[in-house]
Amino acid sequence: MISDDVNEPLSNQGDGMNQSSGSNYITKKELKETTQELFDKIESRVSKKEFRSEMKRVDSSIEMLVTQVSKNTLEIKTLRGDMDDRFLEIDNRFAEMNSKFHMVLTAIDGLSGQIKDMSTEKAAGEHTFRRHENRLNNHETHLEKLDHKNR
Repeated sequence: MISDDVNEPLSNQGDGMNQSSGSNYITKKELKETTQELFDKIESRVSKKEFRSEMKRVDSSIEMLVTQVSKNTLEIKTLRGDMDDRFLEIDNRFAEMNSKFHMVLTAIDGLSGQIKDMSTEKAAGEHTFRRHENRLNNHETHLEKLDHKNR
């Protein structure tokens, strides 16, 4: 933290900036003087007119960037809205497909029940048919024996 006392030393991490006093600290006064010297050197190399011209160019570049960012943000929001609409449409389609799929599965379940019933009925019919066929064969055999006896 920099204090307001201009003679209070600031830590310099030992880079030897204050060589006149022989210590490894720089005072706030020396920091201000160094800063002013740097500004004076920059000012002597670049005129105020050039500096203002450069600042205007930088400002216009920043304005263009802000405009572009605003446009991009608006495009992103529009794209997000479109994506939300499409996702909602897809969700609705899935719900419709799920409903139709449920109806198909219900119909298949009913058909499988009917097939199972018909299979059971067929097995019962075949059993009855065999039983009747055996009985008829027994009757034929019995009738043939009776015919042989009567002759």
